[in-house]
Amino acid sequence: MYEGVGQYLFYLGADDHFGGDDFNQKSFVQYHDEAANRGAVILKFGDQVGAITHRDPRYSARTVKDSLKKDYFVNAVLDELVELWKPYVDYIGGFGMGNHEVSFLKFYGVNLIMMLIARLNALRSKNLRPIAYLDYCGFIWMTFKSSATGGSYSGYKAAYHHGFGSNAPVTEGIIAAKRFLNNVDDVDLLIVSHLHKNWSIRTERFRLNRQGNVVCRPVRLVQVGTHQQTYKEPGDFNMSWAETKGFPPAPYGGVFLTLTAADRKEITARVEH
Repeated sequence: MYEGVGQYLFYLGADDHFGGDDFNQKSFVQYHDEAANRGAVILKFGDQVGAITHRDPRYSARTVKDSLKKDYFVNAVLDELVELWKPYVDYIGGFGMGNHEVSFLKFYGVNLIMMLIARLNALRSKNLRPIAYLDYCGFIWMTFKSSATGGSYSGYKAAYHHGFGSNAPVTEGIIAAKRFLNNVDDVDLLIVSHLHKNWSIRTERFRLNRQGNVVCRPVRLVQVGTHQQTYKEPGDFNMSWAETKGFPPAPYGGVFLTLTAADRKEITARVEH
């Protein structure tokens, strides 16, 4: 629950793919510095880690950078991830799982996200709630306390799913996201990732309220981008998997969500890319 009326800012992201040669740390720092400087709550929805090792059919020489090519791979990954996230540790609201972390869990029985959260919670300011484990899909319900009555008066419901399917070069996953929205009832926002796209759309739902009146409300669909570089730099002859498939360059970064709460009124939302 959030205290009182006002504006609340969230940064929604996914698909960092840390650990490979194609992780774009400059882009990662740029977006997360902005999130921290603006005081946003950071929510990440999977594939924070590439975690492609020799047992994975997608493995190649560039899927694991040199500093992680150790017998103690898990320790090395976590040590570097903790250093990467340390400047933002007090802004993190939750971390979810993606297909890369799920594959690593299947091969090795190790949940990298749970281990990362435990390490970061130890560094977090003690007056803050622990970082939440968001799993692969689920719901976030944000409620707001009325400044007039002190009670909970309204909420904003978000559903999230790391994502599914392939690149979707023409529709960019909009059809799949709308189809999935049909499975989810009574939410204000659906967050998806996985496809390395970055867009948001607004649709409308209408229903009868308790007074028998027809009311409409907006439902937003948000697809968040990546920090994995699609195409190589000049002079780099190690082609990426996406490059061989002819995928377009992937947009970097997530989206900022601003929720505005006012006493006894609906929560309003604004999305920035």
